[in-house]
Amino acid sequence: MRDDDGTLSFWPRRAPEDNAILRFPLTYRGQILEVEIGLEKVEYTLRQGQSLIIHHETEEIRLTRENPVAVRAVSRR
Repeated sequence: MRDDDGTLSFWPRRAPEDNAILRFPLTYRGQILEVEIGLEKVEYTLRQGQSLIIHHETEEIRLTRENPVAVRAVSRR
């Protein structure tokens, strides 16, 4: 996770243990984002706030109250 000029950027990797899941909330600019990294996918959920733009790898994702969840594949690299 990085803050690239005011935008959170993620390039998540799969955990080395089988069946491992990493879930954490974070507060960014007064908004709450929950990130869950599993074996095959990562899920981003805007828990509190109006709108948040993040990057998953090179893709820009806009999370809003109307569309608070985005699911993407975990990179194998």
